Amino acid sequence: MTKRTDPPKASDEQVRALLERHKCPAPFHGVRTRFPGNIATPSISASPISVVEDLRGGELPEFDNLDEARELIAALVSRLWNRPPPSRPELALRPDAR
Repeated sequence: MTKRTDPPKASDEQVRALLERHKCPAPFHGVRTRFPGNIATPSISASPISVVEDLRGGELPEFDNLDEARELIAALVSRLWNRPPPSRPELALRPDAR
């Protein structure tokens, strides 16, 4: 069985730069609050992709290639979706629980 490797974690600065490059109309603090809000919803259809679409009026940004799309989604997911809020570190999963 192949062990899953997690993508490198993006910093806030890297996420800000990606949002700017893809002309996201929402400011970083707005993006940062929408992800946990979507996670907390009781809806089973919640997904990080739908948050990215909602930030841009229901559409994903245009990408020049697949790697560019993966870069943005991976940065947002690793930084904002798969991370507990700084004030609640106890919400982090143990590495062996993933």
